[in-house]
Formats: sequence, C-alpha cells, structure tokens
Amino acid sequence: MKKQSIEWKELLSKEEELSSLRYNYFKLDTELILKDIKVSFKTNDRLPIVLSILEKMSDQIKRNLIDELVFTAVNGPASYLGAAKDIILNLDKDWLNMNISSSIDKVLNANIEHDYLDYVYRNIADLLNDLHFKSKLIEFITKYCKHSKDQDIIEIYTDFSSN
Repeated sequence: MKKQSIEWKELLSKEEELSSLRYNYFKLDTELILKDIKVSFKTNDRLPIVLSILEKMSDQIKRNLIDELVFTAVNGPASYLGAAKDIILNLDKDWLNMNISSSIDKVLNANIEHDYLDYVYRNIADLLNDLHFKSKLIEFITKYCKHSKDQDIIEIYTDFSSN
C-alpha cells in the first residue's frame, strides 16, 4: 500500500478543523450569526466565502438575509451575482413571491448610479424571470423600462416582454 502525501494528510487535518469551527459557530445565537453575515455583505468582506457558507445554512437565516441576497444578486459585483442568485432560487417560491418585491424596492430606492441602471434593471428582470414570477416581471419592466429614455433600458423591456 502506498503512503499518503504529507499535503493530503495536512488537508484532511485542516478540513476536520474547519468542520469543527463551523459546527461550533453555527451553535451561536442566530442574531449574532446574522449580524456577522450582514457586516460581510455591507463591506464585501470575503463575499464569495460568505456566500459559500450561506449556501449550507438554514432557510430561516437565508430568509433573514433576503435583502442582502437580492441586492448582491442584482447590484453586486458580476462575479458574485450567480452565487447569490442560486441561494435565492433555492428558497421556497411561495415565500419569495410574497417577500421579494420589498427587497427589490430597497434596491431600486438605493442610490444607483445612472450608468448602472441598465445593469441593475436587467439583473432584476433576469431574477424575476428565473423565478417564473411572470406578473412581477411584467409589472417591473413596464414600470421601469418601457418608457425609459435610455435605449439599453428599453431593450430590457423588449427582451423580457416577449418571454
């Protein structure tokens, strides 16, 4: 039998250590966990790692972070959009249908630079489309895209109104 490499043994040891740390952290008070995660979202501190950890957390915690998840999924750096969106797409659709509009409104009420409006609007339309929330999608694109003076934003209406 061949011997295992030192690197493999070290990797296994670190994985066990990480597993233990994760287990102990998740036993903490939910409010403290939410506070820690919200600070990471606000500062973009290690967001890919945060999203990876969040994937493994309970739906209760994810629901408490829906505003942050939606903001990241539609207005975050392009490299984080998919991970945040995947977490959202795996939440209960009935719950999302009742709650996602207020999270989207918070994004729309944020100070978004005009140059990024088409990016944000397209990502909102994509998210609503992926969730199969057709009436919310039509309402959104009609209200925010159809009568815009910006051709890129009108294109969002055109692209999604034919779906």
